[in-house]
Amino acid sequence: MERYSFIHGSSVGQSFFIPNDDVKTVCEDIAQKYFAGRNYRQNKSEAKHALFVEIYKKNDNGENFCAYTFINNDCIGANDREGQYFAITILCKGFYTYPETVYNMLNQAYNGLYSTKKIIGKTEDGKDKYVIQQFIEQKDLLSNVLKQVDNAFDNITNNCVKVIKKSNTIADYNSWEGNKMCLNVCNSEESYFSLCQIGRIYISNEYPSPSVIVNSLENKIKKLEKDIQESGLLIITGGNPHMLLKQLSPYKNILSNSYKLGLQSATLS
Repeated sequence: MERYSFIHGSSVGQSFFIPNDDVKTVCEDIAQKYFAGRNYRQNKSEAKHALFVEIYKKNDNGENFCAYTFINNDCIGANDREGQYFAITILCKGFYTYPETVYNMLNQAYNGLYSTKKIIGKTEDGKDKYVIQQFIEQKDLLSNVLKQVDNAFDNITNNCVKVIKKSNTIADYNSWEGNKMCLNVCNSEESYFSLCQIGRIYISNEYPSPSVIVNSLENKIKKLEKDIQESGLLIITGGNPHMLLKQLSPYKNILSNSYKLGLQSATLS
């Protein structure tokens, strides 16, 4: 499988570590989109640690790739600026049908790096903070981590990919819209369909279960419909029930198809 891995974030300004110069341009492009939209992205994802799965157009000949990015959305930069981030991204052809395994593998890679305290450490009040200004300062460490990530990813994705057709939606890095999937349902067919419809899904064990999300959205819709009926207006300040119904659909589909495509495991060696 054609794939590339790299590390990016905002230690002091933008920083990225890309071991393969042949794909430097496309990797830098993704890193720059993350850096430029970090505040909006953090608000949309609503999770400190998450896996972003996004359809990305790699080149002008119509080839679509999937970008898997495990991200810490809440870091303090080495210059004491809050609201920074750290991310490990894998860019590959096709969609791996068991994203829970990718989440767990990249989470393990992140925790391994975190435990070295050579990239990110903790402040006295328990917040994550960069201890380096640029990733190049730990080139050997990061090179070794990315080699392990590549090997693990190749092992778990063997013959387990879906083709991403040219007609699918490309991730919108201006809006950062995406359906949120809790970790224990992200292997469902619905997660793949949501990715194809929107271009992005967020996966995190910090998100509530689909049943909790459905109950919350249905209550919001009922309240909005009641307020609209009582006010006589088509749209009120509280929101648009039609937009909420659109958000509700994938989670109801998950509940009505209470199966998972399967589960595989992989660890870094």
